[in-house]
Amino acid sequence: MPEQQSELERIRDERRRELFRQSLDDAVAESCSEIGDSTTATLGSVGNMGERDDFLSVVKEKEKEDKAARDKELKALEVKIKALEEKWLTNSEEMQALKNKYDELNSKVDALERELRGQSIYVVRI
Repeated sequence: MPEQQSELERIRDERRRELFRQSLDDAVAESCSEIGDSTTATLGSVGNMGERDDFLSVVKEKEKEDKAARDKELKALEVKIKALEEKWLTNSEEMQALKNKYDELNSKVDALERELRGQSIYVVRI
């Protein structure tokens, strides 16, 4: 029994270590992604400053460009969402029209079936 408990504890410890390693790997990958996505000024852009006086102005300009690009992407997404909403509304209206047509045809079929049953001649053999 104590051997089984120590084996279970060993397995749990290994699992904890593996989860910890995985969380560290995930954190490193996420931070690398954040660093890659952040606003940075490259050496080339700093070297080509020309009239600009300092590194901060280059960074601010880069941030403005990034913000403008994000705003443009957001606007495009808003337009797509609006188009999808309109399409959904149109499809909903078409679906309702089709459902109404189906209900109408179904009621006509039911009426015809009742009429045919009423006119049926039953032959009884003796």
